[in-house]
Amino acid sequence: MRVPRRVVATLLGGLALALPTTAQASQTIGQASGAFFCSQDTAYVQTSLAAGPSYSPSSYGVITSWSAMANGVSDQSMKLIVLRPDGGTQFTVVARDSTARVFTNLNVLNTFTGLRVPIEPSQRLGLYLPPGSDSGPCEFMTWTGGDVVSFLSTLVEPPDNTPFAYSGSNSPRRLNAQAAVEPDTDRDVFGDETQDQCVGTAGTANGCPSTVTIDKLKQKGDTKVKVTATVPGAGTLKVGSASDPALASAAAKKSLKAVTTSLTATTKQQLKLTLKLTKSAIGQRENNGKLKLKVKAVYTPTGGPPGSQTKTKKLKS
Repeated sequence: MRVPRRVVATLLGGLALALPTTAQASQTIGQASGAFFCSQDTAYVQTSLAAGPSYSPSSYGVITSWSAMANGVSDQSMKLIVLRPDGGTQFTVVARDSTARVFTNLNVLNTFTGLRVPIEPSQRLGLYLPPGSDSGPCEFMTWTGGDVVSFLSTLVEPPDNTPFAYSGSNSPRRLNAQAAVEPDTDRDVFGDETQDQCVGTAGTANGCPSTVTIDKLKQKGDTKVKVTATVPGAGTLKVGSASDPALASAAAKKSLKAVTTSLTATTKQQLKLTLKLTKSAIGQRENNGKLKLKVKAVYTPTGGPPGSQTKTKKLKS
């Protein structure tokens, strides 16, 4: 993004320092391959694996997409579910895709994006075939006896947080489902790599809270004030007088020339901005020998509401 010259001049060497975060790697769990026909209104889960890709992540994360191999039958649909093993044949659905996904491309891998489904390392992928999806592609043959898919035939979709016995089983087979799991270091259910705009700080607006902190105010010469502020990630930061109508409705004259800057870094960062006093504020400080200045910082996260903080600084001649 190109920054206007007037903003660059007003920043006067302003600096943004990204605060460190711990990076984790994304994972692909499960496996997708040529599929058997499965029954409608039935939930499936991988209960045993001889070898090969696990259907559970190695660490907590967020499923941001999932894929399955379609068969040759049109208008089939499946829903991804996440199950917690409760011992024996008991499993509980703890999370799910919000909708059943329709396979529009036959006999090839179909990928479904835009998910935000949390999953723990103790949990695993499952599939549910809604009514009308008889012959859906839920599992595939492996010829390895240790590969077992268990299933639950129900009259309704298994509800969350209710254990059921998945007593039916098919072998040697694996679940036809794989998922991309991104790390979620702040556990706000936004994937750190493609979804979270404030990695390391939990929030609801694309992973961001509407918070800003004015860390320090320092007089710089007779006509400037240095403002140090911390924001959680991407968005827009505007700093100026608390009386500035652009920052808040007020009748008093503004004392500072406001500065607006766009933030693209998705980690917590500290910015150092230098603001100029207005002519009226300079005159007031010269006449009185001092000036009580109220500085306001407004941070607006990407796709979220603004948040602000105001602090006072006494300037001397």
